[in-house]
Formats: sequence, structure tokens, C-alpha cells
Amino acid sequence: MKTNADISMDHRILTICQHVAVICHSKEFKQLNKEVRKLYKKNGVDDFKVLAFQDALFTMYMEKKQREKTSQIQSF
Repeated sequence: MKTNADISMDHRILTICQHVAVICHSKEFKQLNKEVRKLYKKNGVDDFKVLAFQDALFTMYMEKKQREKTSQIQSF
């Protein structure tokens, strides 16, 4: 039987997955990923495709979280 903490964690993971899915399918993410990948390749970064994807995703995720936080503050 799941505890409230387990259910809460499951919900949090689901929410993050939903955010990631929306981000990864956005035009903005695809463009940022492409630009970062080119930059990393040009500079000889190992595993540039994976690192570019990771960095672009993290950047967009944090921007989304910041926008949410800002809108919550403004609603008060």
C-alpha cells in the first residue's frame, strides 16, 4: 500500500515528466538544442549531442519554473 509520501512523490514525478514532454516538443526547445549542439560540436565537447540536449532542457525547465514563480508572486 502506498503512503501519502509515495503518492506525493509519484505526482511530483508525473508533473516533471509532463513539463519535460511539453518542453521537448516545443519549437523553442528544438531551436535552442540545435544552437547549443552546434556550439558544443564546434568547441570539441565530448558527447556534444547529449550535453546540448541536457543543457537546453535544463535551461528551458528552469525558465518555466521561474515564470511560474513570478506569476504566483504577481497574483498576490
